[in-house]
Amino acid sequence: MNSIIKHILDNWPAAIWLMIGGIIAWVIFNIKSEVKKANKSAEDSRRKIGELPCDLHRYSHSDLREEYKVNIAEVKTSILYIKDSVDILVKNLQNANVVVNPYTKRRSPMTITDDGYKLVDRLGMNDMIYSNWDRINYCLDENLKSVNPYDIQQFLMEQVTVYPLKFIQECDIDKIKLVAYNEG
Repeated sequence: MNSIIKHILDNWPAAIWLMIGGIIAWVIFNIKSEVKKANKSAEDSRRKIGELPCDLHRYSHSDLREEYKVNIAEVKTSILYIKDSVDILVKNLQNANVVVNPYTKRRSPMTITDDGYKLVDRLGMNDMIYSNWDRINYCLDENLKSVNPYDIQQFLMEQVTVYPLKFIQECDIDKIKLVAYNEG
């Protein structure tokens, strides 16, 4: 052991170079290890990017915004329809203690009574529908998911109650409101 120490002291420049070489080898080994980790991380990221969009993120924000707008509009329409239906039900129950509509028969499909046809003629509803047919037809084409007569009836009952201006002009609505007010 003494001879090894004596040899190192006698040849200290070589020993320093040997230690420097060991340190450089250790640094290179660590750098190479970090480069492998970084390369693996980059490959994982590249693979994930190649798989985009995933199911969770397949919609763009504008697509989601439009989808939410449609869903919210449908919910709003349904809520307003329910509110108006409940209001009508309450008024009918208060007036007669039974639900009676003298203008339509209580069955499906909804049909108009003789009194209902008289009211249609008095209000000029056929003319209202005829003069606004392009607007009505457009609304049906854009919004109906089914051409089943029941679905059409339900759609019209909900939409006309909540959004009458989609179907007829404001002056027509005022005319209907005035008759409703005058007749109770």
